[in-house]
Order: sequence, then C-alpha cells, then structure tokens
Amino acid sequence: MPNKYKRKAVAVRGNWSELSLKAAISAVKNDGLSVRAAAIQNQIPRKTLERRLKKNNDKKGPMGPSSLFGKENEDKLVAHIKALQAKGFPLTMTDVRRIAYDFAEQLQLQHRFNTETQKAGYDWLQMFLSRHIDITLRKSEGVSLSRANAMNRTEVNAYFQLLESVLIQDNEMLAPNCVFNMDESGLQLTQVNKTKAIRRLSDSSGDVPLAIISKNKKKKNLKGEDNYRGCGENYYETLLVEDWLQCTICMFWVHENCTEFDDAYSKCGQEKKKRLRTKK
Repeated sequence: MPNKYKRKAVAVRGNWSELSLKAAISAVKNDGLSVRAAAIQNQIPRKTLERRLKKNNDKKGPMGPSSLFGKENEDKLVAHIKALQAKGFPLTMTDVRRIAYDFAEQLQLQHRFNTETQKAGYDWLQMFLSRHIDITLRKSEGVSLSRANAMNRTEVNAYFQLLESVLIQDNEMLAPNCVFNMDESGLQLTQVNKTKAIRRLSDSSGDVPLAIISKNKKKKNLKGEDNYRGCGENYYETLLVEDWLQCTICMFWVHENCTEFDDAYSKCGQEKKKRLRTKK
C-alpha cells in the first residue's frame, strides 16, 4: 500500500472546492434553493451536500482517515520539538519516533507502533514531516571552540561591559556612522588540528622564543570504505562531531540523521523493504 495517495487523472471523487460547498449551503439556507438544484449549480454531489447540511460542516478536509494524533495533538508535538530546538537540544529522527510512541501511550491511543523498540514507524515519520513542512532535517555543523567556551554568564557580561566602554566615550554614545560591522571571513575560528607548545633551552642565552608545532594526523583514504555513501564525508575526520552508523547491507558509514533506518543506508533499506514486499 502506498504511503501517500495520489489522485488519478480521471478521478471525480472529491473534485469540488470548499468555496463551492459554502456557496451551495448558503444557497439552500438563505436563497431557498433545493438541495438538488444547489448541488447541480455548484457541481457538488447531492448526497455530500445533504450530509454536510445535516452535520452543519462546511470544511473540506483530506480524504481518508485522519492522522493518529489529530491536528490538536500534532500541533502540541510540533511545539515541543521546536521548543527543544530553540533551547539548544535539536532532536534526531530516532528521538522524534520515540517521543511519538511515548505520546501515543500517554494519550492511550490505539496505535500500530512497534512495542518492542518503543518507536513510531518510518512511514509515520515521513508523513508527519510532510504534514509539517516547517520541521526540516538539518545536518549539524561544528561550533568553534572559542564560541562554545564563551557562552557563560561571566564572559557574556564582560563582553557587554567592554562594548559599552567602547561605544560610550565622554558620556556620549558614538554616532552610528562610527560603528562598523566587520566580517570574519578568512579567519580560522574552529579548532581543526591539535598543537603542541614546546620551549627549547639554549646553552648560552637562556630561553629561545616559544615554538608552536602543529600535530598533523595522517589522513585516511578518502575514496575507501570509510566514506559516507551520500555526501562523501570521511568517517574518521568527523567522528567526534557527528553521529555515525554502519550499514549492515553495504557496510558503508552513514550519518545517523541522514537515514530513516537504524541499521541501514536509506537506499539499501528501501530496496530491502521492496524485496520483502515482493516475496509476500
């Protein structure tokens, strides 16, 4: 069964708009038209118009059953995901699946989630993301060491005190044309290679100026099996800043946030699901 229904080119079911439905209901209630005449005039099935008049419903929702949580509960789940992201704790796809399972158990809903892994399914996650396009999957980026260490109350207060002392001179604020926004392009802010600081002692004149030696690691083969199959990043170079898993089918390394499977690359997992469906 497909995850998302695609309308056929010649489909006539639900081939009407919400505006035409409201116009037909108004014609019956206010203009005194019969249900049959209003249905023909606005090109709406007569039984549909009768059912909407009885239920006093002029909204056109999606065809088929509604989502498991419903709109109200899904909005709460979306707000929770956004709140965690805003506080610096973005969720992975696996985290969202676990939260969805716990939420369904808390609401005592009849669901078909996996009770062994206690996670929602991949199909539910894909449909959830398609319904809420404001939630997108993003690849994590490295944070500079200086920026990470500076995010504390003492450093932030010291920064604003220094900024105030620079902007205010002789009890007057500097004019806006005297303030410039400088770009840090071309400056290395992230800590890439570890360095060693050594001090050599001379035989006659004492200390020799401090020498900084960069400790370069031998790079792995970028074209070997250590690469991520999708974006080509090296496993060993980003091991400390990104979460990885190894595909059990092709044995390539995969970013955990870039696949919807727990043990497989996206394409390998999809092919495995297709083979299982054809066998059934």
